[in-house]
Amino acid sequence: MAYAVIITIIGVIVYILDFTGVSSISEIKNVFGAIDGVKPVDSDFAVYYLDAGQSDCTIVICDDKVLMIDCGTYNQLNTIRQSIHTLEIDEIDYMLITHQHDDHMGSAVDLISNLTVKNFIMPRLAESNNVTSKTYNVLINTLNSKNINKIPAQNCKSFMLGDALVEILSPVTQSNNLNNMSVVLKITYGNTEFLFQGDAESKIENDLLRSDFDIDVDVLKVGHHGSKTSSTDKYLDATSPQIAIFSSGYGNNYGHPNGMILERFEQKGITAFSTFLNGDITVSSDGKIIT
Repeated sequence: MAYAVIITIIGVIVYILDFTGVSSISEIKNVFGAIDGVKPVDSDFAVYYLDAGQSDCTIVICDDKVLMIDCGTYNQLNTIRQSIHTLEIDEIDYMLITHQHDDHMGSAVDLISNLTVKNFIMPRLAESNNVTSKTYNVLINTLNSKNINKIPAQNCKSFMLGDALVEILSPVTQSNNLNNMSVVLKITYGNTEFLFQGDAESKIENDLLRSDFDIDVDVLKVGHHGSKTSSTDKYLDATSPQIAIFSSGYGNNYGHPNGMILERFEQKGITAFSTFLNGDITVSSDGKIIT
């Protein structure tokens, strides 16, 4: 009898999740009225990889200065808002959009309209890119109407976020593939280093391997949601992270993260976390030790 009741309950839950189209742990919580955002940590430096379904949104806080890397899709806006509220963020010192795809900039307009954003960084595109996204057009119009310092990523080599150094490593050339226009950035806090690469694919990884940049890091935000287009063997050997973070949504149509890529991380002894399986992921540092 008890077994039948349990099976019935599981069936109802699965039906609700399928019916509502959830793609993340945070959305599951939202369905059942239990969403509460990330859990703040007591640290001068912390990176909050938000569970934003099949999209990207990361919040970096150092010495009370805030960097938001990507803004997720519009349907993840409530999740992002709740996390901002929980982290007691009143203003964003830097909002950085890695590239002009909706799953990275979908909530930007609303956040810019309702929060104080001091600096906005995004790649400058050539006319040949011809981005037709309505989200992008509205974003540009909103930026033009706001008193925000707008910085093309190609013009920004580095800046300080509190005591953390943020360096922009790419893009350096134009590409008709928007993924390969992604901002790749490295954040150094003390002796600990973090790398973020948006949806940058193997071509950009190879460019970075040929560059003079030091890309040996402790934590890697995996490129393109764990797609097989990124995370080459040589790149992982060069970055040699202890920890890899995948941002992906449940049941996504792209098969992210790719099984071959997951196996590659396992073979190299890299501890991998996924936002769908693990929910919001927080990594903090005291400049020496990562937690």
